[in-house]
Amino acid sequence: MACVIKSDGVPLSADFGVLTLGTTGRPKPLWRSEKSWSEFFDIQNNIFHINKDTKIFLHGSFSFTGVSNMVIAVLWSGGTVVTTSSMRPNRWSQLIEKYHVDHIYALPTKLRLLVRHCKSKLESINFIIAGSQVLDRQLMEQLEVICPNMEFILYYGASELNYITYCTGKEWLQREGTVGRPFPSVQIAEKNGIIYVTTKYHIEGIPDTYTVNDCGYIDSDGYLMFNGRQGDVINKGGYKIPIPEMELYLQSLQGVSEVAVVTITDDIRGEDFVAYMVLEDTAELSKIIELIHHERPSVEWPKAILEIPMLPLTECSKVDKRKLKEWYNKG
Repeated sequence: MACVIKSDGVPLSADFGVLTLGTTGRPKPLWRSEKSWSEFFDIQNNIFHINKDTKIFLHGSFSFTGVSNMVIAVLWSGGTVVTTSSMRPNRWSQLIEKYHVDHIYALPTKLRLLVRHCKSKLESINFIIAGSQVLDRQLMEQLEVICPNMEFILYYGASELNYITYCTGKEWLQREGTVGRPFPSVQIAEKNGIIYVTTKYHIEGIPDTYTVNDCGYIDSDGYLMFNGRQGDVINKGGYKIPIPEMELYLQSLQGVSEVAVVTITDDIRGEDFVAYMVLEDTAELSKIIELIHHERPSVEWPKAILEIPMLPLTECSKVDKRKLKEWYNKG
């Protein structure tokens, strides 16, 4: 798909632009100065244990700023990047083993694919770096099985603001829902449930203290507890259902490999939701539905639960909920 970027409106201080799909699904440029990335590379590389000996595997489009940032940061350190255009997880495993890869950079959607299809242990992996999509204890335990030598590092960031917070897998297991504490030189604050970030490593045209309207709070130990994007709530006839919390619950059910909650329009209640699920081979959808009806109040039951073989992903490796909604409306 061709994308024409207008040259007017480019800040004079910008050295280059990076593409992001954001929440609209349409590529848009974010303008940056060179130092807004390069001056942060050493900071993030220290947190992620990246150096000249690093061999990192990643998969995804450069329209995802996280991928482009990571590639350049690894090359900046003198390390090696291993990648492929193939969407076959068994191909990923082959490359990891062939090149003795020691780092994996991926969102949880890709890690779940790797877990489902990996046939052997990946002994060379020392670190897995993952973005802060919905994470669950089952995935963490599965990763520990196939990558027995790995340390898990979860980060929270935004295309407009670079990396914001991070934590280890051990810290996450102790505080499920956290996305960690701030990177060095980054400050976070919460006001009326909205997260504000103070950093100089941001895109051009925004102030040093800025919010992307993500929601959460800071606990007594300084850990950021993440509640999703503002408006990421289903208003079902006045009953509010946070989408991240519902996805986390559904993901935790025995037999559920992947899940996505999609908001739909309802003639009576205004809004409702459907759940798309990828199930493990031995799981039965009828039993999962029965369990949900037993454990949750009826107002929190999905209008429909649909089983599919694989969740569609955007170029940014995030679940393509726009496509899922189209599938439901056409059905």
